[in-house]
Amino acid sequence: MNYRHSFPKVRRFQRRVPLSELEQSLKGDSLEAGDSTSKPLLQQNIDLRRKLEEEHASNKRKLQAYQDGQARQAQLVQKLQAKVLQYKKQCEDYEDNLKFKEIMERDTEKKVTTSARSQA
Repeated sequence: MNYRHSFPKVRRFQRRVPLSELEQSLKGDSLEAGDSTSKPLLQQNIDLRRKLEEEHASNKRKLQAYQDGQARQAQLVQKLQAKVLQYKKQCEDYEDNLKFKEIMERDTEKKVTTSARSQA
């Protein structure tokens, strides 16, 4: 059974008029005198493009801040992992040292006990 869906393709405009050119059209005489609907539509287009550009810039800043935060967090995790390994090594060294001291104390006690028995 085929579950593929066919979605209509979204058409994109081939030429995007720069915002400054639209603003010039609104200010200048490029609009015909009798065309009363073009001016409000042109102003709406300009306003929407400005809003879109502002949102784009805002989202770009948010994304950069998020990525910076992720990088800082990754560095912190890396440092903490290194510290954990360092402390783990120190604990192993302390445990080895403690075991060595315990062995030395037992050997010393055996020698003292053995020498006390041999002298008696």
